[in-house]
Amino acid sequence: MKNKSTLPRRTLKTWITAVRPWSFPASAMPAILAVSYAYCKYDNISPSGYLNGFLALIGAILFQAAGNLINDYFDYKNGVDRKDTFCSSRIIVDGIFTPKETLAFGLSLLSAASLLGLFIAYKSGFLILIFGIAGIAGTYFYYFMKYRAMGEIIIFLIYGELIAEGTLYAITSVADPYMPAVSAPLGLLIVNILLANNIRDMGNDDNAKVKTFATYIGAANARKVYVAFTLIAYAATAILIICGLIPVWSLLAFAALPLSINNMKSVHKNGNMIGMDERTAKSVMLFGLLLCLANVIAKILR
Repeated sequence: MKNKSTLPRRTLKTWITAVRPWSFPASAMPAILAVSYAYCKYDNISPSGYLNGFLALIGAILFQAAGNLINDYFDYKNGVDRKDTFCSSRIIVDGIFTPKETLAFGLSLLSAASLLGLFIAYKSGFLILIFGIAGIAGTYFYYFMKYRAMGEIIIFLIYGELIAEGTLYAITSVADPYMPAVSAPLGLLIVNILLANNIRDMGNDDNAKVKTFATYIGAANARKVYVAFTLIAYAATAILIICGLIPVWSLLAFAALPLSINNMKSVHKNGNMIGMDERTAKSVMLFGLLLCLANVIAKILR
C-alpha cells in the first residue's frame, strides 16, 4: 500500500470511478419506475411530490455509492480484494485511495443520503424514516450479510422493494400495496448483477473464507439461478400485465429480452463472467426504462 504522500493525483473522474457509476441502474431504475408508476396511477400529484421523488432518486443513488465504497473497504480488510485478484473496484489495492479514505468517502455519502432522507421525511411523511433506517443498515452491513450467503436477499429487499416503495411514498405519502409486486421483476434482474459478480469472484471468496450465495450452492447451481431469476422476471411481468397491475404497454419491456437471452446463454454455457455484472446492469436499465415508458404511454393515452 502506498503512503498517502505518494498516492496518485486524483481527478474528478477518479472520484466518480471509485463509486462504480456503471452499477447505478440498480438503485436508479426502481426509483424511476416508482415515479412513472405514480404518474400513471395517481392523479393530481403536486410538483412538490415529483420533487420529492427526484430527491428520493438522488438519495437511492447516494446510498448505493456509499455501499459500494464501504463494501470495498471491508472486502479489502477481509482479504477478498487483493493485488492478485480481480476486483469490482481496485481503488484500494492499486493505491488510489487508502482504506481509511475509502471508508470515510463511503460514510460521507451515507451521511449525505441520510440527511436527504430526513428532508424528504419532513416533506412527505415520517413513515419514510423506516425506509431510510433500513437503507442505512443495509448499506453498512451489506458486507456482513454477503459473507453469510444472504447478500442476494438483502439486495432484493432493498433494491427490488424498499427503493421503489419508498420513492412512491415520497411522492404520494401513500404506502401502495401493489408497488412491491410491480417492482419485483426488476428486483430479480438487479439481484443478478450481484450474482454475476459473486460467480466471477468465487475463487477469491473461497480463499478468503467468505461464504457468498454462489460459493454456498456452487458455480453450476449459481449459473442456473441466474437463468431462473431472469426467466421468472419476464414471466412475472406477463402475469402482472394479465392481472392488470401494470398497463398492457408493459409488453415493451420484452424488447430487452434479446439482451437478457445473450446474458443467460453466456452464463449457462460457463462463459467468462468478467464484465457480466456490467452487462447485466445494462439489461436492468433497458428493462426498467421500457417499463417506465409503458407507464407514461398508458397515462397519455388514457
